Amino acid sequence: MNSTLILPVAIMMGSSLAMKSYFKSWLEPGAFFSGIWTFFVIMPIIFAPSYPIYSFGLWVIVINMFAVGVGAMFGSQFSLASISVKKDSEIDVFRFMVLITYIFILMSFIGVIFLFFFGVSRFSLTNSLLDFLILPNQFSMDRYHGAVVIPPAVRTMMYLVYPASLMGGITFDSINSKWRRSLLLLPILVAVFYAFLLTTRSTILLSMILWFSGWLTMKFYWIKVKKQKNRFKSIILSIIVMIIFTGIFVITSWLRNAGSELFLDSVVENVSAYFFGYLSSFTQWIQMYHQNGMTFGLVTFAGPADLLGLTERDLGFYNEISILGTAHTNIFTALRGIIHDYTIIGGFLFFGVMGLIASVATKEIQSKNYLWIVPLSAFYAFTLYSPLISIFNYNSILFSWVIMAIIMISTPMIKRIIH
Repeated sequence: MNSTLILPVAIMMGSSLAMKSYFKSWLEPGAFFSGIWTFFVIMPIIFAPSYPIYSFGLWVIVINMFAVGVGAMFGSQFSLASISVKKDSEIDVFRFMVLITYIFILMSFIGVIFLFFFGVSRFSLTNSLLDFLILPNQFSMDRYHGAVVIPPAVRTMMYLVYPASLMGGITFDSINSKWRRSLLLLPILVAVFYAFLLTTRSTILLSMILWFSGWLTMKFYWIKVKKQKNRFKSIILSIIVMIIFTGIFVITSWLRNAGSELFLDSVVENVSAYFFGYLSSFTQWIQMYHQNGMTFGLVTFAGPADLLGLTERDLGFYNEISILGTAHTNIFTALRGIIHDYTIIGGFLFFGVMGLIASVATKEIQSKNYLWIVPLSAFYAFTLYSPLISIFNYNSILFSWVIMAIIMISTPMIKRIIH
């Protein structure tokens, strides 16, 4: 490892441990962000040591970690003195959310079937196995040429997998029946089907992150966050998830190439660039970047900005950068967008406010104020997805939180109208 990287990495590790000691839990926002980003920094250094990494970029990450930590410390001192919800209201909300989740799962699965037959019809394919292997390739070619013409109804059903994933994770611990709980994992499986058809790895990754962000958030609601868990079991589960996702990555690449032969060197290079290239690309970019004004959220929230006509979100968003030899990536982390929008100093303030809001949310959730599940799950999702790009770029993802908030607000109102 380059000697200039030792100090910032050491500070990251020390800061993470200090945050864990202060907050008493790795799930607290200040400790979570520090711990996750320390992991995100160390992994490329270990598994892709040939990728060039510049220390200035690591120092930028360090100050953002501090910002979240300081904001979380301030947030932990706030008390909004909110009124806890009644037990029966809590039960009604989660019951209704489970019902909606099951409906969304069913609709998104029907969307898979419709998408398949739409593709067969659009590309004039037969029922042969070879044509089925060509279908994902045809969809990917459509996407790269900007000719995606998926019917709006099918696209809507496809996007329902995201709120289903988010609410599935949130309601998972509220159900005692094992088989009903297992149904709440189905959005991830449906997302895999979409990923194989459209060869979009982000579909399965976003679904998994939304599910886990909801599940992690509810550890505060059910007051399980301070209980000791089987850490060995958690580590094994994490390894299994990574192996499965790597396998999905390889399969989608194979389908994208119409089932053609995959060469080991090419697979390893692509997997390495996707999983570990973000740190090299970000530090290379920040090393050469010169701030020319601020865009005030047009990059971090590019999806909503595009929807409102304030900017145009291009396919792929960022141009590729060479990280080593023939290895290229267009993944620069969410930090690039935030710096574009607010400068490095403004980014520090952005992360500080984010840490403060997330920390306040944990206290409110522990007081059974379930509306605060929305910002805290958004914090977890943003953090987990931040090595790639801002998760707030996707309108479909933002609408997942909007849908969930509407359900939370409307359930007590519907109950009062009925009774």
